[in-house]
Amino acid sequence: MTPPEMPLGNPTPSGAEFPPGPERDEMIKHLEFIQAIIARQAGNSFLLKAWSITLVAGLFALAAKDASGRFAWLALLPTLGFCGLDAYYLHQEKRFRQLYDWVRRGMMGVTESQRQEIGLFCLDPSCVPTHETRWVARAWAALLSPSVWPFYGLLLGAQTLAILLS
Repeated sequence: MTPPEMPLGNPTPSGAEFPPGPERDEMIKHLEFIQAIIARQAGNSFLLKAWSITLVAGLFALAAKDASGRFAWLALLPTLGFCGLDAYYLHQEKRFRQLYDWVRRGMMGVTESQRQEIGLFCLDPSCVPTHETRWVARAWAALLSPSVWPFYGLLLGAQTLAILLS
């Protein structure tokens, strides 16, 4: 799953387009690098969901075969681990989307000396000047995201039901 194409629009604060030439070409290449990272984060999230379903189904099959609730309890560990990782990848994807938007807008809020210090093709989302909340609030926001909690909530609900029935 790839992220939607984001138009370049008007990257400068004044609304004027960057002049054609090396500076615009470098900006476009920089945006392509960031898009590749965003696509990789989304792919990782998808793979985690696939692995969690596969692993839980396998452990449920073992629990049914041995008529033991032990495997159903064991299935909780990878589900919680995959849920945490999925939330982490979602959080990282959001940070790289902020970086993309910042680069698209011409690195607003940064002086020329800071721009030189950051360097060309910065792929570190922490170089974006933002007023972010504490990491605990960001982690909860990622866990409670509509792409994380319904999937893992249903999976944990099914596991709880299996434990109660065993």
